Amino acid sequence: MVKVYISDQDGDVHFKTIKSNSFEMDTVVGLFKANFLIFDYETKTWKYPIKLEVLNVIDELKYNDITVEVSDDDIEVIKLASLYPPSNELKRIKFSVDKELLEKHPPLIGKKGFENFQVDAIRQLIQKNRNLLDISCRSGKTFICVNAISTLYKLGKIDRVFIVCRNEGVENFKNEILKFSPYFTEDDIAEVWTYNRDIEKCFDKKIIITNYITFRLSCAYKNPKASVKSRKPMIDFSKWGNNRLIVLDEVQSINHHDSIQTHLLQLHAEYFEYRYGLSGTLGFNFLNWYSLAKFMLPQRMTMSFSEWRDYITTDRFHTRIDEVKANEFKSKILDKLLITYHDCIIQSENVKVITYCDMGDKFRQMYKDICEKYVEDIFKMDDGKITSKSALLKFGELSKFTSDPSLIEGYENFKIEDNPKFAILSSLLDKYINEQGNRVIIWSVHPQLLNKLSEKLSKYKPLVIHGDASTSVKKNERMDELNAFKKDSSRKILLTNKVLSTSISVTECCRQIYWDLPLNSDDFEQSIERPRGPMQKETVETNILLFSKSVDIYTWFEILCKKSNVRKAILEKDTLSTQDLKKMLNPDKRYYVDGIEV
Repeated sequence: MVKVYISDQDGDVHFKTIKSNSFEMDTVVGLFKANFLIFDYETKTWKYPIKLEVLNVIDELKYNDITVEVSDDDIEVIKLASLYPPSNELKRIKFSVDKELLEKHPPLIGKKGFENFQVDAIRQLIQKNRNLLDISCRSGKTFICVNAISTLYKLGKIDRVFIVCRNEGVENFKNEILKFSPYFTEDDIAEVWTYNRDIEKCFDKKIIITNYITFRLSCAYKNPKASVKSRKPMIDFSKWGNNRLIVLDEVQSINHHDSIQTHLLQLHAEYFEYRYGLSGTLGFNFLNWYSLAKFMLPQRMTMSFSEWRDYITTDRFHTRIDEVKANEFKSKILDKLLITYHDCIIQSENVKVITYCDMGDKFRQMYKDICEKYVEDIFKMDDGKITSKSALLKFGELSKFTSDPSLIEGYENFKIEDNPKFAILSSLLDKYINEQGNRVIIWSVHPQLLNKLSEKLSKYKPLVIHGDASTSVKKNERMDELNAFKKDSSRKILLTNKVLSTSISVTECCRQIYWDLPLNSDDFEQSIERPRGPMQKETVETNILLFSKSVDIYTWFEILCKKSNVRKAILEKDTLSTQDLKKMLNPDKRYYVDGIEV
């Protein structure tokens, strides 16, 4: 038998073995060692800190038919002490909104019931040192944040601000600070890009703005081996001022707990007493909350991701969330951090139109051939089985084909004008531009495709902005080129991809067309809002081109409409049946009504 108790002396959980036969004792001691319990010679017990793993040890003992004596009270203490323990990380401060700032730059007036939502958000932001600002796209997150930064700086609560954005947000954030804050000049702000990676060389500035990729490269600049294995910060922010604030714009960029990007930001968070995260697309995947909470309140998030995931879900695939435990996490962690305002502003409607494209006989045969190769490759990888992991690895390549076959090896000579989508695109442009006099954004995942469209649509004087610096506008010139495009009404088309999906407004265009779709719901949700906002007075029309009976249908309904991601959508099962695979390759629109399979 094993008696389990919490010691008043050291606060650890102690396992005391009572007389047993030698075989049973060997089993018990073996379990203790395997679970890293330490023998305490003073009490002659095995002990372990109060963590959830203790409950696993108890379960293992019982599984091996060992009698365990432990009180219900001690079990409850172990559970409560392990989960979200209190800490002094979160500080509440009594500040009021700076009325002078609001007089110079009046906030937006929201719709009925939310008239003062921006002022309320600013007030909440400055009254805590850790916040997740969860506000709809186009509702003024940056304005709210800049106002809070200015207030804290004026009061002397912060003296340095480090801002990390998506690539396209760096220049925008700088412009918003200069526009809305009277306390900073251009000389106070440093922009750190890939070609200027040494952040410490900018410590003479009050504000440093960079992007997520450059931050990772900056860490590698200080330590070429910087990775998820790193245990020490690379950049010594302690040399930069005394009271620092870090702002993570589009904070969903650290959703994944095991990415190098997330890990490196976690390592450096210790230098920042104030931490803000801004986003309009939080919560699509409940498990993503872990890394956000860990960044904001690491002392309260004592469990590893795998421990927390196992605790919060009810199935071995980790797709079903325990409602009671989710509410527990919400009340103990999220309610302390979240400042949430959605659908607060009056803005024009965004009408989504799905246009189903017929492949035609020739294109359909090409699609069948590529699907056969796709399935053949999966069988080769899995020794005659179809695993969801292999289906996922090959899925991106397959979705390239329905964008344009020329993106696939062996089809490089395929002409874009032979793609059935091109005729439909031309017809839509004729209606939107020539008949209605509107300007249009065309979205595609692939830079090569955007370049081809630019050539074919040259009469519309298109602007092309994507991530390939050799064939597109350079990163540091994007905002200038975009602003020039906005002012020149003779330029009718903006061809772009996810590099403009966040932080940028393009209200000059009230029509947009998705030639193909991203596999990431966050990218899609962000991009689709670019033409909207308070300044947009016209109804926005979004046209999405989908090939019938293709992976396009699967991507739209199963991934984007469900606000999930391709990994979750495909990996709901360990292995797939042939029927599962066929359904993924050739879904038919008639099986869906309002995004729900029937």
